[in-house]
Amino acid sequence: MDTKIIIVIGAAVFALLVITFLFRFILLYQKKSIAFTSEKKLMETKFQQEILLSQLEIQEQTLKNISQEIHDNIGQTLSLVKLNLNTIDMEKPAVIPQKVDNSKQLVGKAITDLRSLSKKLHSDSILAAGLLKAIEFELGLVEKSGVFQTSFKINGDPVILDAQKELILFRIVQEAMNNIIKHAHASTIAISANFAHNHLQLLIDDNGNGFKLPLEQGDINRGIGLRSMENRVKLLNGQFAIETAPAKGTQIQISVPI
Repeated sequence: MDTKIIIVIGAAVFALLVITFLFRFILLYQKKSIAFTSEKKLMETKFQQEILLSQLEIQEQTLKNISQEIHDNIGQTLSLVKLNLNTIDMEKPAVIPQKVDNSKQLVGKAITDLRSLSKKLHSDSILAAGLLKAIEFELGLVEKSGVFQTSFKINGDPVILDAQKELILFRIVQEAMNNIIKHAHASTIAISANFAHNHLQLLIDDNGNGFKLPLEQGDINRGIGLRSMENRVKLLNGQFAIETAPAKGTQIQISVPI
């Protein structure tokens, strides 16, 4: 066979292979691009759903806190007012001014507390001052119960995150604190926020009874709460870890990019 013909045939075969490779490469690229776009849309949808869920859960938790606050604080204050007024003895006029004055002060305190509670009715108000203030406020509510000692430390230079991310992070912290209150039998809750290397690390510690890892089958409620926190951290492209052991307390570690 003529050498030129062989060269032409070889070139044609090579060109066909190159075209086939390019065609398959383009198809594979398009397939991956479509898959990436679909995954991105799915993640965005999940993120928006998580934001809505977080808002609803924060509102629900806030209403529970308000209900408890009304019962334990304002209700008790108004009961004292009623007691003061009921014990006024008209036959002892010298004591009446003091009783009335005490009642006025108690009513004033109840009004102040109600005004404060009116600002806590939805997540926007809670997070208006930022994630760190919201965490500090939540710890303050827990400490008012008299059951827990709390502390909050901030290390590094604080950075304001996207409002949606702060909303999800705050709900994660709330979930962790609820787990401690319900399951840990702890007396202290300590949270630290560490800002460094374009990351925010949140550490949530308690001195409770701890638990075995992996979770045992009976730990259903705790397991759901921890999985919920972990899934939310993943939506923020962060990392979630737990250090715990029976009778050793628990530390929840959350790290998210800033």
